[in-house]
Amino acid sequence: MLIGLNSSSQGFNVSGDWNEAVGTNDIAERVVRLGREQGLDIRSYWGGNCKTGSSNIAGLKGAINRALNDRIDLFLSFHTDSAGNKNNDGRGYTGSLMLYKTAADKKFGETVVAKACSVANVPFYASRKRTDLLVLNKTTGIPSCLIEIMNHSDPDDLRLLLNENWREVYARGLVEGIKAYLAGEHIVPQPMPQPVPQPSGPRLLKKGVKGQDVKDLQNWLNSKGFSCGNADGIFGNKTNSAVRAFQSAAGLSVDGIVGPRTRAAMTNWKVSPPTPEPAPQPAPAPQPTNRPQLKQGSRGQEVRELQSILRTKGYPLAVDGIFGPQTKRAVVRFQATHGLAADGIVGPKTYAKLYA
Repeated sequence: MLIGLNSSSQGFNVSGDWNEAVGTNDIAERVVRLGREQGLDIRSYWGGNCKTGSSNIAGLKGAINRALNDRIDLFLSFHTDSAGNKNNDGRGYTGSLMLYKTAADKKFGETVVAKACSVANVPFYASRKRTDLLVLNKTTGIPSCLIEIMNHSDPDDLRLLLNENWREVYARGLVEGIKAYLAGEHIVPQPMPQPVPQPSGPRLLKKGVKGQDVKDLQNWLNSKGFSCGNADGIFGNKTNSAVRAFQSAAGLSVDGIVGPRTRAAMTNWKVSPPTPEPAPQPAPAPQPTNRPQLKQGSRGQEVRELQSILRTKGYPLAVDGIFGPQTKRAVVRFQATHGLAADGIVGPKTYAKLYA
């Protein structure tokens, strides 16, 4: 039983973070390796890299022809929304989408995708019958399907696609799905329930958005020490930087997008340090002005001294001389508390407050 795999001929996604051709080929190669380890005869037929936003259709056709010449028995084609944008309901989606042409295709594709989604703990969006896809039309007569692994246009899906460990887990799920099909199983995945229309909640705020809600965000950021300049209702570079600084301080994924998790952290945000500041003392002797700038990645005695000072001010830190994420979060909180730009970089202004 020869199983053929093919990956996308599409290039970079809109944001330029994900090359669909390279990324889906990476997943295909992982399936080949994991499948062969379990005794499956799997081969990958790649149409070649595509470095632009356009499609390499000639490469795709050539890859499928090579697979057919090898007389494959099953065929899977991996994508991340190059075909799914025409998913017949006019909406975006999240999770895995399976496209098929015949009933045999559907049985094969559903079983494989159901296992993959279960193993990788991601939602199954839907199965869609398509009669206009090159991949499915050229492999008619062979159980085949096109899998939109995740939607690279969705920020959460994209984060998973860019995670190498997640790609390995999803590939393992695909192998388990192939084995289940070969064992005669037909697993019908459960699609995500369609949401009941609800009054719209707060929208995502990100770079380029304008409005009163952006102005409210800017006022909040400024009031908490994450300076974004004038509250003009325009989500520009300064607002993006301020949101990123807040997300870093709050231990969130730093993407500059204000969604449900960031809003929840804002609601619960407290900028006061864990212990009160000591009573004012006589001014200490002037500190040297040539202290080095410290930031994430810095190491040495200066970092140890910084960590020790922060500990005395109520920030629990390991004094190890390594400026890592924990030290950065403490610095950002200290800066926000003292009305400084909360960027996590220790320069002259931050030193002055530390030694005040």
